[in-house]
Amino acid sequence: KRSDAVMVVAAVEVTYNLQDERELAADGFEKLPENLLDLGFGDMFIWIKKINRNLETNVENEETILNELKAARKELKKREDDPILLDKIKALKLRLEKVKQESDFRDEYKDDPLKFAIEFAAIGQAEIEGWLSYFEDMDVNELGAVSSKEVLDYLGFRDSKFMHAAFQLLGEPWDGSRMDFGETVKCIAQFCMFGKDELLHFAYQIFDADDNGWISHEEFILLLSDLHPSTNRGRTTRALREIDLLDDGKLEYGEYLELNRRFPNLFYPVVEAQDKMRQKFFGTKHWHRKLKKYQKIKAGIRRARKNNTDKMMEAENRGKRRLQKRERRLAEARAKAQATKSTLKKTILNAQIWALKVEGRWDKGGKKKI
Repeated sequence: KRSDAVMVVAAVEVTYNLQDERELAADGFEKLPENLLDLGFGDMFIWIKKINRNLETNVENEETILNELKAARKELKKREDDPILLDKIKALKLRLEKVKQESDFRDEYKDDPLKFAIEFAAIGQAEIEGWLSYFEDMDVNELGAVSSKEVLDYLGFRDSKFMHAAFQLLGEPWDGSRMDFGETVKCIAQFCMFGKDELLHFAYQIFDADDNGWISHEEFILLLSDLHPSTNRGRTTRALREIDLLDDGKLEYGEYLELNRRFPNLFYPVVEAQDKMRQKFFGTKHWHRKLKKYQKIKAGIRRARKNNTDKMMEAENRGKRRLQKRERRLAEARAKAQATKSTLKKTILNAQIWALKVEGRWDKGGKKKI
């Protein structure tokens, strides 16, 4: 796990004509120089597409989390009021609602970063014109696209690995190509819209690229070295002298937050970068107003997600209770049928048993269960 780029092959294609080559080139593929004709095949070329493995984010699976939640609730029936299980269920529900929200955004806006930014940051028509003006100022070469370095130069930021990694996580093309207007707006708007806690988590996530919940102390030192220029490390050096490095060489997220609480200057450059970016694009008050509205909307979405999740689980629990009740009635009917000596009663009880079995195959709406 490293903070620098590790490019790996994500896709391989073969071309037979110039039209195919133009389409693949536009999609970020690279052409290998060898013609397969030299190897005894037809007149064709191999094209590959690479991605940065270290910065490729992991997408959680909604179904997997839901299954974890079901298993945890099942276990809770055996260990009622277990605080660890209750905390786990709470965390799983939060993960589930977050994944659903992110999934909705990905599905709707995956091919249109500008539309994503407009919806995410509630960008109005007048703001679009403002963004275009900023973009034209950054696009000094008039190419219709800018690099993250050009954005940093425009902002007057020091060129750092952290900021380049931040742009890649926020939407800069994985192949290192320039960002068009929509991609640029998406990157900047997301960074400006982070709350304080989200910004700290984002900074940690950059170096915890595989999302395993920890970073090595070596990477932590590299992070601080990257955030703080060599001419301004006095406070950082003093803080590091007081930090106990653990024997296992890992810094978990909770420890990272505790360090920020004790030594807020360690990660101040991250907060400062966001503040300067907000000032440069529309002003700080503009983003504070947006963030306040966004928090209200997000709280409403969270409540709706929570209600939907609870309803899903409650519906499933109701079904299980009905099934358990039916099984008890079946067992009771079978026991009575075996115990009675009356042919009439046995016939009636067997009919009830059959009715219970048929009832189990059909839901209340009269539709057969699969």
